[in-house]
Amino acid sequence: MSKKLPLAVGIANAVSDAQRRNSSIDVDAKTDQLLKDHPEAETTRSMVEKTLREESADAGVQPRKRRR
Repeated sequence: MSKKLPLAVGIANAVSDAQRRNSSIDVDAKTDQLLKDHPEAETTRSMVEKTLREESADAGVQPRKRRR
């Protein structure tokens, strides 16, 4: 099994959850959480963030700024 598959599923779930709730997604915070949850993926933050943004846009989910 690919080391990146669980990360890909995490991205898909995050987008699906936001879509189901009809809400935006905090891309920065979700990227941080996905990297923390899936260190085995051995990927970069920028790649996860880019993929999350692209998948969100494709699903019609709007990004939002990180809450501070």
